[in-house]
Amino acid sequence: MSELALWFSEIRLNISIHSTLPAFITIKNLAIVVFGFNKPYFYFLNLSSKLNINTLTHLIYLINMKIEFNNLYTHFVFTTLGRQPVIPEKSRIRIEKYITGIVNRNSSKLYAIYANPEHVHFLISKSPELSEEELASIIAASSENFINENKLTLAPFKWQQSASAFSVSKSDIDRICKYILNQPEHHRKVSFAEEYEKFLKHYQDTLNK
Repeated sequence: MSELALWFSEIRLNISIHSTLPAFITIKNLAIVVFGFNKPYFYFLNLSSKLNINTLTHLIYLINMKIEFNNLYTHFVFTTLGRQPVIPEKSRIRIEKYITGIVNRNSSKLYAIYANPEHVHFLISKSPELSEEELASIIAASSENFINENKLTLAPFKWQQSASAFSVSKSDIDRICKYILNQPEHHRKVSFAEEYEKFLKHYQDTLNK
């Protein structure tokens, strides 16, 4: 056998191995395909001429590792298309409750949310099964449909095609929650453009350290 392909799915792993396979098998290349939410990811490993079948089993379990406990806190900022102030105050609470429900249905928890006319802040602890981009896409698509179906804005509603996601330490949770819930007071002094520039500068400086 010159090649062995292992196919992983999100739920289970299926391996086709002949019952007469010897304890040591010769493999030139091990091709691993991991199916993600949007596309498969391919990994190729160069191996020695002999591979112990027990070693292969251990490799399988390592690659299929599940995260049982996690602290993955993320501060998301969604922006309306063109940063237009289209979210009316009368629809704010309904939109916030809907987004909260989406987060909860995706094995995550929402700690604070505030929908400004042109942008929304929310802080969540995220399921390790979803990347920030995957969860943001789910929230954006579902909430956009909900807003339009219920005519919660005067004109057809769309989110900007990109969002921001900032990691938050556990010790900063209370501070970020207060910041999000205090958005009306905050934006009496600072515009969204100024706020956003400060966010980017702070986190870019952190990345460069």
